[in-house]
Amino acid sequence: MRQLVLLLYAVFIACASLLPVNSGVVGQWDKLGHLGMYGLFALLGYWAVPRTRPFLFLCLAIIGFSGLMEILQSFMPGRMMSVYDFVANTVGVVLGALLARSLWPAVARLR
Repeated sequence: MRQLVLLLYAVFIACASLLPVNSGVVGQWDKLGHLGMYGLFALLGYWAVPRTRPFLFLCLAIIGFSGLMEILQSFMPGRMMSVYDFVANTVGVVLGALLARSLWPAVARLR
């Protein structure tokens, strides 16, 4: 069940990343949004796969997924690939992973 939630979140991120947009205007909170969405991705990953080694590989996969989303955005109308978005996504994964590891006792109670 936890892995399904993680997969559904990945689908949500892909849809949000790849839907064409009409406006090229990016709000001032854009990078914070990237950081938060990918931080939550890492937290959900830790909830789904709490063992250290698989979780680290999952975090690397999430970062790779983020890079793929950025590349694919360059082919979508109204979207642009951005290295800064990729950096914000990566920082979000790292902060989410660190937060998940520090919250392990609370996460363990949810299992």
